[in-house]
Amino acid sequence: MTNILEDNSIILIDELKKEVGYVSFEISNNILDIMHTVVKEEYQGKGYASLLIKEVIEYAKKNNYYLHPKCSYAVNYFIKHPEYNDLIK
Repeated sequence: MTNILEDNSIILIDELKKEVGYVSFEISNNILDIMHTVVKEEYQGKGYASLLIKEVIEYAKKNNYYLHPKCSYAVNYFIKHPEYNDLIK
């Protein structure tokens, strides 16, 4: 899998160069709002949404951003993973 950072999104691409899904975000005042997490139907249930959230977490850490989950998937992810509470604003 390959990740591409493009216009406030991280896009996940498979080995055949097909888009698997993406996570989109907005950044303001050092806070990265996670707006949407989308995985194409044929790839759902295989952990790709979680992988996308992990990529946005790493991006936020690298750029010293706090996170504010707005999409339902991200909200639930951070409820299940309290180890990232220090990044949540």
